[in-house]
Amino acid sequence: MQWAVLSACDTGLGDYQASEGLMGFRRAFLVAGVRTTIMSLWPVRDTNVERWMRELYEAHWARGLDTADAVRAASLAEFRRLRAAGKPTHPAECGAFIAVGDWR
Repeated sequence: MQWAVLSACDTGLGDYQASEGLMGFRRAFLVAGVRTTIMSLWPVRDTNVERWMRELYEAHWARGLDTADAVRAASLAEFRRLRAAGKPTHPAECGAFIAVGDWR
């Protein structure tokens, strides 16, 4: 499987265990054979996530961007939308998601 996309809050977090590393969703998906996991590092707002996810899939599947560029495009689109609406553009609002694994 190429991607696992986790749109809930804090899905990129886990517990550090000596000699094992970070234990969390990412590791479980890696063991299951997923090449790339896209996940959030902090709490996210449902409305922001819905737009971000739509832009992510549009950038990757319709425009043909690789994973890293699609994640970047989705974050920048949300940043621009917030700025145009006069809302805060703090990374907490538009930069919660990361892609870990194979970035192609």
